[in-house]
Amino acid sequence: MRRKVLGTAMLVVLLLVAGFYLWNCWYLSGAVVAFKQSTLEEIHERTEPVLGPYDLDELGLPEPEDISLAVGADIVLSGWFFENELDHDCGVVLLHGRGGARVETFMYAPLFWDRGCHLVMFDARHHGESTGEYATFGYYEKEDTLQVVDWLSRRTELETSQIGLMGVSYGAATVLQAAALEPDLAFVAAEAPFQDLPTLLGEQAEERYGALGRYVLIPTVLLFASWRADFEPAAVSPMLAARDIRAPVFLIHSLQDESIPASHSEAIYSNIAHDRKALFLTDWDAPHAQCIKTDPDAFKGYMDAFLNQYVAGFGVVEIEE
Repeated sequence: MRRKVLGTAMLVVLLLVAGFYLWNCWYLSGAVVAFKQSTLEEIHERTEPVLGPYDLDELGLPEPEDISLAVGADIVLSGWFFENELDHDCGVVLLHGRGGARVETFMYAPLFWDRGCHLVMFDARHHGESTGEYATFGYYEKEDTLQVVDWLSRRTELETSQIGLMGVSYGAATVLQAAALEPDLAFVAAEAPFQDLPTLLGEQAEERYGALGRYVLIPTVLLFASWRADFEPAAVSPMLAARDIRAPVFLIHSLQDESIPASHSEAIYSNIAHDRKALFLTDWDAPHAQCIKTDPDAFKGYMDAFLNQYVAGFGVVEIEE
């Protein structure tokens, strides 16, 4: 009788432990794909102390045109289109980081606006003012991005070969995956991308919970996330996508990045099959995804050199006498 009671007690304990484990994995899967969606105003307030205020006059930008683009049965992307009066036959689509919105990409605007390029900034699905119940780290967003490229092409009569992509962090991973599907892009530029989703979450879980988090929690978290958002986490891999990128590739990553190590960009770079690529590992003490904020002049120098070498004729650079 005593043995039976002990056995029942152990079974109850095991069930409780298993239930607690599964509940935590389900909760964490929500943090991965169903995190709280912030408004543009909330994101602006949150990022302004770090990235600074966004002054259109100071940036030399006009008031944007609001755009709304349906990319699926239940997904509508919201964004801004900046029409450049110089119209030097070029355009760039800018994409923000995880949990952010289009306002985060203002800091990249001068890199291309001064060349006479049209710009599109948009909120990824489940971000900012765009709809979508889940975020999938580029799995679906790569196709969304290419639909934005198509919109920009139709709006401006630019060829795809006259349009580039620029993304930061989550957006950087997305534009790299998008570029693997569109060989005719002018270029793709990425600041602080991750190499693949399982590695990213595994590293973050190990840092927070130890090896138990990486090898016990994350596999089930990703399984639950895949069920919830109907995607394949293992297929979210800018590193593997890099093999199929035909456009010139610009990568930049801070060596002091504590959120996504610079080794992720190195892995992506090594997988790019062609030689029209550049990797800049900065030693500017820049936090994650803030190379351009930490030293905008050096960043611009890198970008200008890259474009001049690999995308000759992309816009016009005014030379001061």
